[in-house]
Amino acid sequence: AQAIVAIQQDEAEAIRALCPERHVVAAPMPALPAPRPPGIERDPARLIFLGSATLPNLDGLRWFFAEIWPRLRGLRPDIHLDLAGDCGMGFDRLPPGVRRLGRVDDLGPALHRAALAIAPLRAGSGLKIKLLDYARHGLWTVGTQASLAGMIADPLAPLIEADTTGDFAEQILEGLAAPPAEDAALAYIRAHYAPATTFAPLFDLLDASRAAP
Repeated sequence: AQAIVAIQQDEAEAIRALCPERHVVAAPMPALPAPRPPGIERDPARLIFLGSATLPNLDGLRWFFAEIWPRLRGLRPDIHLDLAGDCGMGFDRLPPGVRRLGRVDDLGPALHRAALAIAPLRAGSGLKIKLLDYARHGLWTVGTQASLAGMIADPLAPLIEADTTGDFAEQILEGLAAPPAEDAALAYIRAHYAPATTFAPLFDLLDASRAAP
């Protein structure tokens, strides 16, 4: 190949090291902001997780249910968690306060009503598209390092890293008590994942190929 396109900057850097003679560009997954419409209020005690019934999702949720959820419910009995997608179908029985939404035609209402998103994955690779969905709907995410890997680094990113049981629970409780700014999440998407921004390196590459003799 004369050129290689990666969907994450860290992957692009790894490929450049392996193929220094090739032109390598990064063109991340694009996302458009979806601000919360008037009339929809966030539930100050509601969390959400979006995912399929893949092993990393189920493993992360098992850890969350066993180690973190009892602590949260003990301190905030009103807290609830929605499971969107097929991930909820991977459990015969869910803990109190957790409900299955299953597959929904429009994620907007569920994401706009939640106060925080969670991403408790303990393993995985690549960009977690769910994090873009969370952020573009104005949601901040409490997640493990494995979950947050692949997102574009920015000190203002709507991402709160927590890798231990105690830290994960603490960050959720703090986020519910003092909700992070929705505008910051939307600004992060506009700054880093607008289609014109993410596709610009790819467009430049295509223009250069057309201009080549």
